[in-house]
Amino acid sequence: MSSTTTISASASDNVGVAWVQFKVDGTAVGPQITAAPYNYSLVTTSLTNATHTLTAIASDLSGNMATSAVVSFTVNNTSAPITFVQIAAKSSSAATNSLSLSFSANATAGNLILVGFDFDASSTPSSVTDSEGNAFTEVGTQLTSPGGARSRVYFAKSIKGGPDTVTVNLSSNSAWIELYISEYSGADTVNPVDAQAGASGSAGAVSSGAAATTATGDVIYGYCLGDWVCTPGSGFAARSKFDGNLIEDLTAGNPGSYAATGSASKGWSMQMVALKKAP
Repeated sequence: MSSTTTISASASDNVGVAWVQFKVDGTAVGPQITAAPYNYSLVTTSLTNATHTLTAIASDLSGNMATSAVVSFTVNNTSAPITFVQIAAKSSSAATNSLSLSFSANATAGNLILVGFDFDASSTPSSVTDSEGNAFTEVGTQLTSPGGARSRVYFAKSIKGGPDTVTVNLSSNSAWIELYISEYSGADTVNPVDAQAGASGSAGAVSSGAAATTATGDVIYGYCLGDWVCTPGSGFAARSKFDGNLIEDLTAGNPGSYAATGSASKGWSMQMVALKKAP
């Protein structure tokens, strides 16, 4: 949270105040103010989290310092949380080696996109691209469910804004492709991935396996591929249940060990990505 400090200075002699200059920790800030009431509002988002001093120095018409005033204030800036923005899901209608999917609303510059997709065991991904020219990087490794479906997750950080269509390309035709694209705001624009885990298993409890986060307020993203149906874990918000698969997320608290969890009626794989918020 940013804090705002307002200070007013006045001269102590009968000549009047010509101008007031403000300093933070001894360094001049803002312009000299030459019109009453000589107020200066300082939004402290650019200052470090610490206690600072704001000094107002008033000069009279002769150029002599007439008076000064000092106030102390503490800055405790905290970044905004990561926020889910939108999601879209689609499956191919026939065997194919490519599938494209657009967001329903324009993506916002600086946000992050996560792409989860699955396909059959005869294919391998060759590229993930989008219409805005963002660069996509794989997170973790490929997983295979007991039923033979493969899953991958990619991300693009600090994206360009605008109408965006994401395309997944495979090396050869797959009997199907299921594609899920998610947009989040507030993620670190340089190193957004704090941790990752993944696992596969049979019907029953689902867990990606735990991974250690390093920052407060991570968003735990889970992509569960079900050989039949996945359902969300405790505390997770289901963002998509398209085709029986699951995209879920949860905002974590303090740094610690976290997993994407849920349940499945048959075999499954679960990809987990912990997103770190911007500093």
